Amino acid sequence: MRIAIIAILLITGGVLPRAWAGPAAAEAETAPPKGFGMAVGPTNLRLAGVPGSAHTGTVTVWNNGVKALDVVTELSDVVNTLTKDKHLERDFPPPGVVPYSCAKWVVLEHQAFTVEPHSKRDVGITVSTPADASGGYACVIFFRGLPAFESDAPSDGKPQTSVVVQPRIGTLLFFETEGTTQRKGELLTLSYEPPKEDRPLLLQYEFKNTGNTDVLLTGHFHIMDDTKALVSKGDLTPIRTFPGDQGIAQTEWTGVLVPGTYQLVITMELGPDAQEVIVREIPLKIE
Repeated sequence: MRIAIIAILLITGGVLPRAWAGPAAAEAETAPPKGFGMAVGPTNLRLAGVPGSAHTGTVTVWNNGVKALDVVTELSDVVNTLTKDKHLERDFPPPGVVPYSCAKWVVLEHQAFTVEPHSKRDVGITVSTPADASGGYACVIFFRGLPAFESDAPSDGKPQTSVVVQPRIGTLLFFETEGTTQRKGELLTLSYEPPKEDRPLLLQYEFKNTGNTDVLLTGHFHIMDDTKALVSKGDLTPIRTFPGDQGIAQTEWTGVLVPGTYQLVITMELGPDAQEVIVREIPLKIE
């Protein structure tokens, strides 16, 4: 019997600003008793402390299936690469490649383990920082599930092909050295493309991370008429950047505006602990 193996990569990339509210599951729907479900949480783990010391955290792996699940771990760097249209795209190079990597500092309590059906396993994480650490660092801890596979003898004697799905779920690990992080950035451009018959209003903005730690850029926009009355508002598409990143994000607004001139006001926040708030206003003309 031929066996095809499919690996599924799930990670909250970096553009989801919501706090973790439960295990993020990667599930494969199969007929019992061969079904399995794997979940890992939190999806983002942030530690902080002084340089030259060890700091600990915990990630939990759930097995929601009916078969034991073998899990192996691996560490990777996390980086944004620039596409042709200047959008940021997440990539995971080997550990220790990028200057803000903390992958080489991480020791996992368990590198390979088994999670019994309908149970969970806690994995301790220790980050030992060097004495000269400064700013913010990041990496990814991947958990790959290896569900048990049982082959059935073909009833008619004919060859069969089966598919085995291997979920690979990542937790973003951040470490910040106390008193040295600078979470800041610059809004380089703000523009829009007016709505057309085949697409809605498109807001476009380019941001550069000028600090020494990650920035999860979130914000909202307001559309005002010529009397300064609020016409509409909405949230901007968030974007996670690492030190030195520069890229473009877009937000679509599907509302309807009558022809006229408006003011577009956007407010951007660089994180809950950032002192800087970016506010920008440009005219918006609808024909």
